[in-house]
Amino acid sequence: MNTNKRILLIDDEIQNNNLQKIVRELKSIFTVTTDQITVLDEKLFQDNAIGEFDFEKLKEEIRQKVKSKDLILVDYDYGVTININGLDVIQAIRTFNRKVPIILYTADQKKVISDIIGGNINKENLDTEKISEVINNFIDYKIEKICPRNNYEAETIRLLKSGLDETPRNILCHLLRDYGDKVFNSCCPRLKGKTFNEIADKLEEDNNGAANEFLQAIFEQLL
Repeated sequence: MNTNKRILLIDDEIQNNNLQKIVRELKSIFTVTTDQITVLDEKLFQDNAIGEFDFEKLKEEIRQKVKSKDLILVDYDYGVTININGLDVIQAIRTFNRKVPIILYTADQKKVISDIIGGNINKENLDTEKISEVINNFIDYKIEKICPRNNYEAETIRLLKSGLDETPRNILCHLLRDYGDKVFNSCCPRLKGKTFNEIADKLEEDNNGAANEFLQAIFEQLL
């Protein structure tokens, strides 16, 4: 099991105290490093008279930080200042990393479901078709857990203690990222000259032929 765990939190408020609590609770098991994207940070707003929120700047911040993370914590509600929510953020995350586990936390879990459905939840409109739509959307978002805002630290600790998906592919990606700037020069011509970080990116893509060839070559050399 990888003893280094890297957590990214995305919220509109600074969460240093809660992140440090997670670090303390897990220090006997893991070395936990944390990072935060604060969606109301002034650098994510346009530098003009209106000062509108710039979602593209947030996406770029996400792009730079998500690929090396083991778990991402996402707040759902960012207030009335900006017109996005945690589901928009998760869609952006999935553009750059399809596999990292995500915990979505919120003060109103029913509102999350309602927003996914696109309407209010009641007995009249929550039919079988709507339920299927919710399930399919959650599968697409690949959300590991939705939990109350005041409980996301405990859920994070529980999830990490119970073990994330430590497949051979994931373990190899961790090792590659630990030496990410090094350049690959053997065993798989299609990946020759790429950095270890670039190879880890390819391994995390679904159905990447070069990555699958690389894995096969590694296992053949092992055998």
